[in-house]
Amino acid sequence: MSRGELVCGFTADHCYFEDPVVFDDASGSSITITNCHLRGLSADSVALTHNLELQHCHVTGEVRLAGARIAGQLNCAGTQISAGAGKPALTAFLLDVRRGVLLTDGFHCEGETSLQGATIGQFIDLSGATFDNPERVALEFRDLRLDGSFMATSLDVQGTLQLERGSVSALDVERLRLRSGEHDDALLAGGLECAGLLRLGPHCDVVGTVVLDHASANRAMLGGTFRCREEKAGEGGAAPAPCAFSARSMDVVRSFESDSSLRIEGSLVLQDARLGGDLDLSRADVEGPLGFFSVLCDRITVAGAMHLNDGFHLVGGVRLWGGSVGRDLLLGGRWEAGEGDAFSALRLKVGGSLVLQERLVMNGTLSAQHAVVEGDVVLAGTVGVTASDAVDLTRSTVKGSIRPSTSSRPTIRGRLAMDCVRAEGDVRLTGLSCIQDAPGEDGALPREASTVQADTVLLNGARIEGACYLNDFVAPGAVHLFGARVGGVVNLRGGAFHGTPQSLEAEGLQARSLLLDRATFTGSVALPDCVFGGLNATQSEFDRSVNCRRLTVTGPTYLSPARADGRLDLSHASMAVLKVNPVFLRSGPEVNGLTYRAIEGEPATAFAAMLPTGTRFAAQPYEQLASALRQSGHPEVSKDVLIEMRKHQLGAARKNVFGRVWSRTLGATVAFGYRPERTVGWLVLLGLLGALVCMLGHPEHFHAAREDVPVFNPWVYSFDTLLPIIDFRQQDAWIPGSYVRWWTWFVTAAGWILSTALVAGVTRAMSRT
Repeated sequence: MSRGELVCGFTADHCYFEDPVVFDDASGSSITITNCHLRGLSADSVALTHNLELQHCHVTGEVRLAGARIAGQLNCAGTQISAGAGKPALTAFLLDVRRGVLLTDGFHCEGETSLQGATIGQFIDLSGATFDNPERVALEFRDLRLDGSFMATSLDVQGTLQLERGSVSALDVERLRLRSGEHDDALLAGGLECAGLLRLGPHCDVVGTVVLDHASANRAMLGGTFRCREEKAGEGGAAPAPCAFSARSMDVVRSFESDSSLRIEGSLVLQDARLGGDLDLSRADVEGPLGFFSVLCDRITVAGAMHLNDGFHLVGGVRLWGGSVGRDLLLGGRWEAGEGDAFSALRLKVGGSLVLQERLVMNGTLSAQHAVVEGDVVLAGTVGVTASDAVDLTRSTVKGSIRPSTSSRPTIRGRLAMDCVRAEGDVRLTGLSCIQDAPGEDGALPREASTVQADTVLLNGARIEGACYLNDFVAPGAVHLFGARVGGVVNLRGGAFHGTPQSLEAEGLQARSLLLDRATFTGSVALPDCVFGGLNATQSEFDRSVNCRRLTVTGPTYLSPARADGRLDLSHASMAVLKVNPVFLRSGPEVNGLTYRAIEGEPATAFAAMLPTGTRFAAQPYEQLASALRQSGHPEVSKDVLIEMRKHQLGAARKNVFGRVWSRTLGATVAFGYRPERTVGWLVLLGLLGALVCMLGHPEHFHAAREDVPVFNPWVYSFDTLLPIIDFRQQDAWIPGSYVRWWTWFVTAAGWILSTALVAGVTRAMSRT
């Protein structure tokens, strides 16, 4: 019937055809073949005004419909085509069907089925069909043009299913069983255009790679099990796991979602994909080998939120290098990455917040270096597995705050690295539980943090517009704030910092104030070159040294620890108001070059705490303390400080014998000129003693120097010999003898010495004024 005209159509039922049936280039109304046995069917370029039906037939050869034009539908329900593996079974290149194609109800095809370039008007239904062409292409729909839905429920394909460069209104596949063919590809749908819903699942079972690269859809849903055909050798680290599902550069107008049945054994690749809604992989189970990235979303663009939370389970890592998420990025579930990165998001952009949820267990590193987060970074759950970085936000920008969840106590197993982070809000680490011990052989973690020498918090070079809160924070390692800039306070109040040999390293830190009150530091504290508006270390405990060299505090400074076993170094520091506890005297503070305008507390306490110790002499600390005491209304204590300075200077100076004697005389008499009134006391005392000696020695040991002498007066005589400038005409009139003579010589010499000291002291006092 080739090239014939089927005016009334063709109908055959329960027939047996020994030779292939041929309708090439025929035309007519319809062809209906049911319950027949055929050696083959050829209807290339046939033209029908109604249907072509080949139902419940058994065909042992090839069925050809290349170029056929069918105004109705193509119905092959229940038909079995057995051409043999590797041979063409159903060939329908450039098929044109105005309505739909039905390959349903147990349709079975052994060999290759090809509808390449076909044009279908309403639908394709492959529900209940089986296509068997192992290790080869089993079902080909390349360049398909379908104005309706592509439907398949309980479809079984042994071989590769091709939908490349096709165009459909919707793709809805449920309970698909697909085993890959050549090149390990199970479903090839690269460049597929789906105007509506693209759904694979639920309960799909696919062995081999599913490829949706450069495909597009209004909405995508994924469910079922997708497995790589075989494990491929490779190196871990930044490498991906063997691919199970690939949607590179896929364009989805709305959301890309997974259901609770989704399980991927291998990697899920969404690199360069563009999603107009959410990416929701919550409840998904992705298992790749440890040391590989199992979910690759490099350069992905998600206009909505990204959900990797709730029941999400991952073996391997997630990579989001250069990705963009328009709203919140939610991380939860259980992540197993070994010692590598569980979440790596270099240069990620998040339009909302990066939220770690309460039930998150991430055994690996969360790395978001150079990321930009428009909202908050919320820490919750358990993150990290070893003493390496647990959370790495190095050089990231956070427009909100970095803070823990308000409803749970996060656990950080490892280091919290935030070097050079930019935060427009607060960095609040209060409430975090930091552990830096690796898990034991049974995988269990220690209940308490141990004292180790690793770093706990890295905020070197950070720029924080808000405050930095580490109050009541327990750090098993060191906390670093080298060169950080904080607009608010840095609050370490009540914390316990156990890092050794260094607990706090904050050289060059700038903040509104630093609060260390009631904190405990096992290692040393380094605050050189810092600038604060205030500093409070009241009731703190320092086991090692405290380095405050060149520290600048524009407000009050309270250095009154409960315990300080190390040395306090305040050399060349500058403070406005200072209060120091003498507890720092245990090792002697270094105060050379320290400047401050005023000092609070008891003068005796300041006197004891702020004077330098050791043999090396420097005048500046004494003069600075004296000046502060005078301004604080304690002039007498100020003089005591200066007297102490002269004593220290005298002990450290190298002078000859005369110089030493003279300096000691000035110290004993006029307190080096700072208390010249002491000379009057000495003069009065010597004058009274001299009068007593004269009373005892007159008249026996005195005789007149001439006849007209005034009457002898022991009081006047004593002061006449004592005072070298004033003449009372007693010393020249009466000449002493015996022991009185020796006494007058001593008193005269003492008078000269005391008078000279008085003049020197007054002169020094006037020169200081």
